[in-house]
Amino acid sequence: MIVDGEDDIGDPITITAILPITADGSGQERLEALGLELLIEGDDVIIDNAAFDSPAQAAGLDFDQKIKTVLVPADQPSKAWMYIPAMFLLGLICLIQRRRNGVADSQTVTV
Repeated sequence: MIVDGEDDIGDPITITAILPITADGSGQERLEALGLELLIEGDDVIIDNAAFDSPAQAAGLDFDQKIKTVLVPADQPSKAWMYIPAMFLLGLICLIQRRRNGVADSQTVTV
């Protein structure tokens, strides 16, 4: 999640916090497992409390920070799919080189 707030001195900061959601249950139970208490005011979501020694505090979240964006990991294709275009390109290069080798053999001149 991307969070706006202030550092210890009072300067504005924007941080990106990674919070792994491991607990099962409702949304409220998951937030409690992370040690977060949220306050919703209109369209703004503000962190009301990050419990001491919780995953939320370890991620750098603190009181009175505003949650701007929550990002969720997207499904990605397997890395093995990259072998298909690589093999196609390798085959194309082999085909071109064989043609070139065949042309070179027919153009040799014996004296």
